[in-house]
Amino acid sequence: MISKKELLTLDYNSDVLSYMLEIERSLPAIGDYIHLNPDIEIESWMRDKLVNWVVSVGEDIGISIETAQLAITLINQFLATVHTKKAVLQLVGIVCLMIALKYHESIGFTLDHAIEHCGNVYSREDIQATEIFLLQKLDWCLKIPTAAELSKQLLYITGVSYDFTKILERSNSFAMLCYCDYSLNQFSPLAISIVSIVCALEQYNQKNFRDQWLKLINTKIGLDAPVLDQCKRALVHKLYRETPEQSKDRLKCLRDSLMKLLI
Repeated sequence: MISKKELLTLDYNSDVLSYMLEIERSLPAIGDYIHLNPDIEIESWMRDKLVNWVVSVGEDIGISIETAQLAITLINQFLATVHTKKAVLQLVGIVCLMIALKYHESIGFTLDHAIEHCGNVYSREDIQATEIFLLQKLDWCLKIPTAAELSKQLLYITGVSYDFTKILERSNSFAMLCYCDYSLNQFSPLAISIVSIVCALEQYNQKNFRDQWLKLINTKIGLDAPVLDQCKRALVHKLYRETPEQSKDRLKCLRDSLMKLLI
């Protein structure tokens, strides 16, 4: 069900979405910061392993998907900015999670909890110093829209009296696949959000609504069809690659080209 808080903000969805997109477009693109930097010590699989560990810790303590996505975004931004040694990747990950928790949640996650999750490898001083250093490198900027936050606004902006809970849950699961994959996470939160919603609507056999929704969103904010099509193809390819053979039939509904839908 839509919460009372969300119902109260329905009238402001257009303004909220515009504000979030303005912030997103003002942020520099992360890009392929690992493969384009010959001096970097880490590899993409190391980044993915770190992100999956952070997500696992987050699930253990019950964080929201917005918090998880913000933590991953902070990891990307830091690794793209600072030449990070492999030995301190876990330290960077836990600090990014702690910062995201402070920004989004009221969960009590102390320094002792962080030390325990890291296997007592780092000290309180290590974590505190890294937190300050990381925030300085990121110019203390935490106001970063996530795909999960954008998805809510992109659906509620339709004004349709419909419970989007299941659509959002499925969309968020697709978005997290993108965030946890180094290559897919190079797409913007907006692209990930649009593609994830489209895939969710297709799996729920809501193609008529998908088509109408895409036209509405394209009219309101303008969509980059080639980029969205590339993002969707990459996501569907990942799903086919990782889904057991006996379950691949349920992915056939995701084959539609976004390029054709937006032309």
